[in-house]
Amino acid sequence: MRNLGSKSENDKVLLSEPDEAFYLELAETKDKKFSIFYSMSRSSTEVYFTDRVVQKPTKIIGKKVNTRYFVEHNKGFFYVVTNQDTEEFRLVRFPVNGSLSQSEVVLEGNFLIDEIDMYSDNIVIYSRVLGVPVVKIMNLLTGNVKDLKLPYSCKAYSIQPGSNLDHDSEEFTIVYSSASVYEDTLVYNFKKDQLRLINSKKIIGKPLRTQNIQSLRLQAPSFDGTLVPMTLISHKDTVKDRKNRLLIKGYGAYGQKSDQSFKYSEAVAVEQGWIIVNTHVRGEGEKGLSWHRSATKENKQVSFLDFLACVHFLIKEGYTHKNYLAGYGSSAGGMLLAQAMNLNPELFAAMVLEVPFVDPLSEMLNPDLPLSVTDRDEWGDPIKVRIN
Repeated sequence: MRNLGSKSENDKVLLSEPDEAFYLELAETKDKKFSIFYSMSRSSTEVYFTDRVVQKPTKIIGKKVNTRYFVEHNKGFFYVVTNQDTEEFRLVRFPVNGSLSQSEVVLEGNFLIDEIDMYSDNIVIYSRVLGVPVVKIMNLLTGNVKDLKLPYSCKAYSIQPGSNLDHDSEEFTIVYSSASVYEDTLVYNFKKDQLRLINSKKIIGKPLRTQNIQSLRLQAPSFDGTLVPMTLISHKDTVKDRKNRLLIKGYGAYGQKSDQSFKYSEAVAVEQGWIIVNTHVRGEGEKGLSWHRSATKENKQVSFLDFLACVHFLIKEGYTHKNYLAGYGSSAGGMLLAQAMNLNPELFAAMVLEVPFVDPLSEMLNPDLPLSVTDRDEWGDPIKVRIN
């Protein structure tokens, strides 16, 4: 990283990272008091900061294997979302002039933290409970934490932060979407404890009867007894008679989360009698870091077996029959679906693989490819593997 100047020869190097598995990222605390520099890989983080007085980056958190950090600031404290000394993320804080070893736990519990949004007197926590998005609000003056109650009954949905740029604002916005709601923007007022709808996007073109779309959260027992969650959307009049056309999807890598948002093509398909199922197999991130890590490297087959367990469950429960079952996967999801088809080809009537990533070994054996080095945390490093 360099200072921007009128002439490149006058630029000064602020920070460099020789390890090609790491990349540099520059952020700013929401109160604009500090610049935060991250050196990050897929599994580890190092953190530096500067302010307007001391412009040379100062390291505040060093690298630790399989440990990540995301930093904010409020009233003399650095707030850090981290998985240090714990399996999942929690929120800690320490004084600006102190160190992480002096940190105190601010928030942890039977939920997963995706990210936080800092305000002068409140923290908005985007979290998950059993894989389902939940927005929590922590009052920094009282320490009280409460869940934001949404005006919807849907069991599967996505929530994204709005453009919340003002650290001193008394309100924040979220964007809600589900199989039956295209996109609603809602505003919450901290002082009034009030949530209101300010915009609801409309679907242009032929009207869809979205009131007929229902969503379910299901769980399928996998080979080791682990319950694998699924999101299912269908017409409200769907009958489990083994005659339904069903499209099953999955991804299963990089800790990616696959929340249910509105998709026009899926809404049309449901009107035409299709059932759409999105699996949340191990390797994804809906159920946390341990859920992701349990299906990486030498344990990658866990994702494939989880997916097949979902297929068998849906057939057994009468949602569909193998003659009416189709699969879809893209990129790493193409690998998931392709391997499931290779293991049990008789289960699928059709399969669509979009830009499928089906040969990770060849990529990992070629360090000159753009993602080979950074993806070692996900797929392993066959070049350095020793055969005993």
